Amino acid sequence: MKWIISVWFKDPEMDSKNKSLRREISELIGKNVDLRIFTNYVLECSLNEEELKNICEDFFIDNELENFMINIFEDFDKFRIKDKKYKWQV
Repeated sequence: MKWIISVWFKDPEMDSKNKSLRREISELIGKNVDLRIFTNYVLECSLNEEELKNICEDFFIDNELENFMINIFEDFDKFRIKDKKYKWQV
């Protein structure tokens, strides 16, 4: 089963990029902005919904797409990362 998980905590690479981009955009437009870049991981695993709930918190489920949007995701050892993409939200 594949899950798409968007992570923006516990990702040092993104924390650094967020700070840099926030500063650049703020200077460009002349005012402070709250910018986040989400890291989207396409994961393949055998966990079901209940098992995933046990290792994650603060998430909602899109039943139509069978995707989990997870705010805090800590245990990547249980998954094999298939793809990594970024999306911005201002």
